[in-house]
Amino acid sequence: MKKYVIICMVLFLLCCNKKKEKENEIYPVAIQDVKGMVYNNCTDSGLANTKVYLKVNKNGKQMEEYIASTDSTGSFIFREIQISYNNIYSYIVYIPSKSGDNGPFPAEAAFNGVSMYFSAEESKIFLKPSVTPGFLRLKIFYLTVPTSADDSIIVYLTQDKFHKNEPDLPYKLSSGGHGDIDNQFNVFGNYPMGLYRLSINKYKNGVHLFLTDSIYMGMGATKSHTINW
Repeated sequence: MKKYVIICMVLFLLCCNKKKEKENEIYPVAIQDVKGMVYNNCTDSGLANTKVYLKVNKNGKQMEEYIASTDSTGSFIFREIQISYNNIYSYIVYIPSKSGDNGPFPAEAAFNGVSMYFSAEESKIFLKPSVTPGFLRLKIFYLTVPTSADDSIIVYLTQDKFHKNEPDLPYKLSSGGHGDIDNQFNVFGNYPMGLYRLSINKYKNGVHLFLTDSIYMGMGATKSHTINW
């Protein structure tokens, strides 16, 4: 009985190998490196120290998964990957998303990842999956000695590079304070990282003053910013 099972296993493996050899004769198979760079939508540059996953599917079912990390320029490489030109195989570069949970640590900031599908023919192209890392928290203080209940301040924060790369997504934050309170603040969290331009409208004693400022929010960063009003 044991010998019969062994013979069956050998025959099964031989059949599988012949089937695979026949498949490879019809559909070419290449052993090659898959290269690319993780592109940061918020900075127009590569994103360093990021895990990238390469998934190989056959008929929609995952067969293999590889992991690489980006270098200081955001570049990654999966070495000697078997690429089949049979269309029952599909390939995906995957970087997972995180929704952000308002926790106290940088790793808990939001991160909008990506699933990038590519064909065997496209596997030789330098891939460029795009992601949007978030900052953790920005707290803006409005300091003033109110002279009137009509005194107010209106601030718009815009992330221009993110808007250029993702024009269909919101990119402008608004904030402000009023003269009936002499120490106000607003808190923003889990928005796209990067350089924010501040457009500041101050109204005091009936006088309107327009100012500009900026603040850079790194990935997972927490900062405070004060505007003397």
